[in-house]
Amino acid sequence: MLTEVPARLRQGRVGAPAGWLAAWQAAGAAALAAIDEVLDAQGDGRPSRAGTRVSGPALARAVAAVSLPQDALVVGSSNPVRDLDLVARWDAAPLVLANRGLAGIDGTVATATGVALGLPHRRVRAYLGDLTFLHDVGGLLRGSLELQADLQLVVAHDDGGSIFSTLEHGDPSHPDRAEVFERVFGTPHGVDLAALCAAYGVRHVHVGDVEGLLPALAAPGVGTSVVEVRVDRAGRRALMEQLAAAVAVAVRASSL
Repeated sequence: MLTEVPARLRQGRVGAPAGWLAAWQAAGAAALAAIDEVLDAQGDGRPSRAGTRVSGPALARAVAAVSLPQDALVVGSSNPVRDLDLVARWDAAPLVLANRGLAGIDGTVATATGVALGLPHRRVRAYLGDLTFLHDVGGLLRGSLELQADLQLVVAHDDGGSIFSTLEHGDPSHPDRAEVFERVFGTPHGVDLAALCAAYGVRHVHVGDVEGLLPALAAPGVGTSVVEVRVDRAGRRALMEQLAAAVAVAVRASSL
């Protein structure tokens, strides 16, 4: 089993033509710059009837920005891990952990709690979606005789799941989309996360934009806390298409 990319591959010494590694690095830098440009053009949040919302990739970028090499970051499945993979850039990365890669939301809160208890010398943060959070919300329960974990849970709350909107299920031209998509794939739940956290005795803060998010992330405090960030679900497919188009243009230009 490989735990990292072999040195000979990182150095581009496996029969690659001259300039191959440099070309890929230039393309990667161009892609990241294009992503930043699209996200920056959106601003830190967009108004809606439910209040200002940020996009998932913009939230992931903020979480990555405050995650230091000495930290540990537990990442939820579905869009959070994909968004983080898209936007994170670390000279020295934190310890990043996840359950089952891209799929499966079982036990994420409990996993993050275990990481926090096992690594008390690190600042531990979890970044997960609202469905992943709700699927294991019982992980917030701590017996009165149990150790307290210092853990910050950043919940991207879009009242459901937006991963399927980027797949064939969310194609606007699908003939049955209007009738079945929202109930079967969007799965809105309407849960009040603040009230739920209060029931478990867990601190909760609601953040409406990235400007307010950064101070909340920088000072998690002692014990378990939840930072709820409303993210946009309706615009997910269009945003990903915009990002893909911008990256394609930037990468082509980098190779000229």
